[in-house]
Amino acid sequence: MIAEHPGERIFGARDLYAAYLLFDSVKRLGFGRGGSPARRQTKFLYYFVFVNLLRDALQKEQLPSGLGETTDALIRLLEQQNDAGRLLEEMAAALIDNYLTESNENSLFREDKFRDPNGLNSDLNGFLKWEQLGRALNQTGCLQAQLHFQKQFMGMSQSGARTARKMIYDHLSQAA
Repeated sequence: MIAEHPGERIFGARDLYAAYLLFDSVKRLGFGRGGSPARRQTKFLYYFVFVNLLRDALQKEQLPSGLGETTDALIRLLEQQNDAGRLLEEMAAALIDNYLTESNENSLFREDKFRDPNGLNSDLNGFLKWEQLGRALNQTGCLQAQLHFQKQFMGMSQSGARTARKMIYDHLSQAA
């Protein structure tokens, strides 16, 4: 396979394996078909959130966070069911559960685009399939706020314990 642009990374077997591991994570956590009503339609949102949180953790720990490095980190975190990988899975799932809780301040149901009668007009399925979901702060401010708070939380120490970012960093350092 030839890259379209010089220097562009080609999608390969490791990327496909990482996608499989992420898909397996979705099934374990009950996203997608057969999942709870709140998680049934949010499989792709879970992918987005998980990778977004992982890349933030890599960047904040000053690790490379390009496509290849993110693929490698994802494989190291999810391949062997370790504490760091489970923690990241739980944090991504919790963010989505909060985002889909109507009473929360930064809920999907408070997104301007979701409520806009000239836009998606409160169509949950349409909103979750909307290609701009998560791409711009002015389009999905509540999701961006949820991501911001979760990233901050990942950097906080609980009762002197290692932060979530540090757990991820330590696991990736050991696995390298």
